[in-house]
Amino acid sequence: MEVFWEYMSSFWYYQLFEIDGVWLTPGKIVIGLVVFAVGLYLASMISRLLVRKIVDNRNVSGAASAILQSFIHYGFVIIVCLIALQSAGVPITVFTIFGGALAIGIGFGSQNILNNFISGLILLFEKPMKSGDLIEIGSKTGVVQTIGARSTQLTDYRGVTHFIPNSHFLEQQVTNWHYNDDLICGVITIGVAYGSDVAMVKEVLLSIAKEEKRVVDSPIPHVLFRDFGNDALIFELLIWTTAKSSLDRKTIESDLRFSVDAAFNERGIVIAFPQRDVHLDVQSPIPVNVIPEKS
Repeated sequence: MEVFWEYMSSFWYYQLFEIDGVWLTPGKIVIGLVVFAVGLYLASMISRLLVRKIVDNRNVSGAASAILQSFIHYGFVIIVCLIALQSAGVPITVFTIFGGALAIGIGFGSQNILNNFISGLILLFEKPMKSGDLIEIGSKTGVVQTIGARSTQLTDYRGVTHFIPNSHFLEQQVTNWHYNDDLICGVITIGVAYGSDVAMVKEVLLSIAKEEKRVVDSPIPHVLFRDFGNDALIFELLIWTTAKSSLDRKTIESDLRFSVDAAFNERGIVIAFPQRDVHLDVQSPIPVNVIPEKS
């Protein structure tokens, strides 16, 4: 038995190779591996506990908690790696130059990725939007599907899914139609000819809005006499609906325009179009000849 322990001792302290003046032995390698394995277990457990505590206190969504847990977990893994190397007797200074060069390379290569990742965390914690919200950003309008670590999925009324980098939501103006509630305001702009009965125009527009079942009763529809245009009297019909997508909103507005056109035709209200009066400045009257139609 004594011979066995002597053999194990010689193996444990056997000098394999030297790193920056420090000899690396099997014993140090085993200690480093044990510290690394235990550290990984503790890192996973602590990251889950921390995220669970944050989720309970701030009511964070599942997607946000998953991203945050990964972020915290990888942070702990880096710390565990450094502790394991130190436990194994490997000088950390050996990796200083290599780590610095690697950090610079990764920094330049992953600048946009890190920017989008941090922007995703800000979006998930501040909650300016969530899955199912109808939003507008730039020239795109659609429903938010998921907010990921790098990008947000936005589906428009054609069914096309756009992957928009998270940083764009912090850099550009974003309109969230569902931020306060599920109501969406629709606007129908109508231009009627000068001389039209404006009271009748208002009455017809309100009656059309009240007959549309997809228009809610509160807030009530409004008709605004917006302006005296160059060619028409401009009215706006404001209605509120619970449309869940931009296609629903566009469909409701389209159906209302069909109803407005039919009602105006029935009551003789003319929807105006651009007209121009041409004045000819001539010295003498312009001769006009009437040519009879050939039979």
